[in-house]
Amino acid sequence: MYNSFEKLPEEKRNLILRISIEEFVQNGYYKASTDTITSRAGISKGILFHYFKNKKGLFLYLTEHTRDMLEQKTRLEMEKLREDDYFERIKKMMIIKYRIAIDYPLETEFATKALLMPPVEASEEIAALNSKYMAKYREKSMQDFVYDKKLLEKLPLRMAPEKVIEVSAFILEQLGAKYFEKYKSQGENKNFEGFIEELDFLNNIIKYGVIEKNRPTQ
Repeated sequence: MYNSFEKLPEEKRNLILRISIEEFVQNGYYKASTDTITSRAGISKGILFHYFKNKKGLFLYLTEHTRDMLEQKTRLEMEKLREDDYFERIKKMMIIKYRIAIDYPLETEFATKALLMPPVEASEEIAALNSKYMAKYREKSMQDFVYDKKLLEKLPLRMAPEKVIEVSAFILEQLGAKYFEKYKSQGENKNFEGFIEELDFLNNIIKYGVIEKNRPTQ
């Protein structure tokens, strides 16, 4: 469907992608201007629509492109994790995700908004893309790399391992979102020290909140 676009030289292809992502992130789907995109990219609107058919087609392509790119980069790093300690593993996972988010802030913001707040006319296609994505990675879920239930089963927990995973994932994902928003508002200040400090604090709250007192860990 996008063969003509994907046959372009890499430099030109990346230019169109970058400008398009910037336009949608800065102005939202409905106010994003294909005139602005084509003017900045040095192409005609006819050529843009030849590549993507229409504005909706461009948006859908960008949704799949950004999500695949971020997911691949994240998985490559997470597959290297070898820590046997669950809490150390989830800490390193959050550092990986935060670094990737601030290295690719526009792509991260675009992918997040597209999946959580898709435009009405593209909602069915976005839902289908999400289903396709989930099926693609079902056998290699994030839990296989990070949220490993086996690492928790040897600990004296107050609750089921599944509940610990649910709680820790929710709390730490909220932390990541908080610092990503801070990074967007502060520009180049990546604030790694503040992020790590709060990450350690919350990770310890989770750890000592779910492990029973007076029972040694193995």
